[in-house]
Amino acid sequence: MRPTLLLPFAVCACLAGADSARAQDADYAPASDAHRAGRWSMQFQIVDDFRIAGFESAGLAMTRNAGENSAWRFGVYMTGQSWGGDFARTTTTDSTSVVQEGPPIDQDRFSVHLDLLRVHRFHPARRVGLELGVGPSVQFERFRDETENANPFYTTHNEARASVSRYGLAGRFGVEVFLARDLSIHAHYGASAGYMQDTSTQQSTISYVTGESGESTFEAQRRQWFFEDEGVGLGISLYL
Repeated sequence: MRPTLLLPFAVCACLAGADSARAQDADYAPASDAHRAGRWSMQFQIVDDFRIAGFESAGLAMTRNAGENSAWRFGVYMTGQSWGGDFARTTTTDSTSVVQEGPPIDQDRFSVHLDLLRVHRFHPARRVGLELGVGPSVQFERFRDETENANPFYTTHNEARASVSRYGLAGRFGVEVFLARDLSIHAHYGASAGYMQDTSTQQSTISYVTGESGESTFEAQRRQWFFEDEGVGLGISLYL
């Protein structure tokens, strides 16, 4: 685990220790009100460079309290990227300038991650409390890379595709600290385990100036059990 990821967890842990030292059994009215049955909240995560991003691998997480000590949390995280263009690099010295050109490249990336966690809160009426969440998780990823390279003798076209599916259980354990009414921060350690399937294909075509051509296709599949350490994330909860 990276040291930078330990910092938010350490900060919240220190706050928790300080709060417990001040008042072991003191109740905090905003925490009791925020955790009452039927109330909703939203969660966001602040990553290493303090940009607002997904909550524990979720672009948006919604939580509904089932009771003072328990809640259901549903998270959805989607990412997508599409890029295309030519590669060119210019190297300049005192007397010359050389341009290196590469083949056109098209790339597509897409992933969606869903999880549904049953959350148990320890000491929900206190300003600082612990949380434990466990539940099912699914994730789908799709990749596509396409390149084309031409020279005076032949042209090659390569296309690679890959898809990854993961099914398993996700777990989160951490501390929540209320900063004000309806607003808290939390640091959670996350991990997931389950079964995954990875399918990849690669197709290559070569066309010569003489009119001849050739084609080759490669396909591979992989199935395995997995366990992933997702590290520690610092987040914000907004109670509605």
